[in-house]
Amino acid sequence: MSSVSPREGLTAGQSHGDVLTAISDGMVGLLKEFYGNGPRRTKSYYADDLVVCVLRGGFSRVEETLLEGGRGTAVIQQRMEFQELMRQRFEDVIETATGRRVIGFMSGNQAAAPGVSVASHKTAPAASSKKNAVTQRQQRLAVFSQIRGRSGRRPHDVYVPANRSAE
Repeated sequence: MSSVSPREGLTAGQSHGDVLTAISDGMVGLLKEFYGNGPRRTKSYYADDLVVCVLRGGFSRVEETLLEGGRGTAVIQQRMEFQELMRQRFEDVIETATGRRVIGFMSGNQAAAPGVSVASHKTAPAASSKKNAVTQRQQRLAVFSQIRGRSGRRPHDVYVPANRSAE
């Protein structure tokens, strides 16, 4: 098990920011422990049942040498093998930070500059998520009703560009 534990210092009343920090710190800690260095930048995202951690840079000296020698495929293959081997440790970080069981994991790597790794985790619904799902559905329907009332279009006809909100 990792010597860097995201369990330390977290309480049941943690904020969303605390969860994101625990995820990022836990992932960086694992990479530092097993690679000898961690990524230069890390950012985590957590919404609904999806956790995504984007890790930039942090190639080991061996990986940098392989990349410089045109062996990016070898670096990607080695990282994929490593991430699969480390899967349970990554999941432990996510489960501890979110308090939810991980039920799916995918990862991807880009060796070309800027080097980026992405780890995506799908979590099981929270214990109270059935009630929350009903509330969220009611809120969505209310928003869609407002949109339809203004535009005359059905809710699924609404196009929202990525950089704008529906309201």
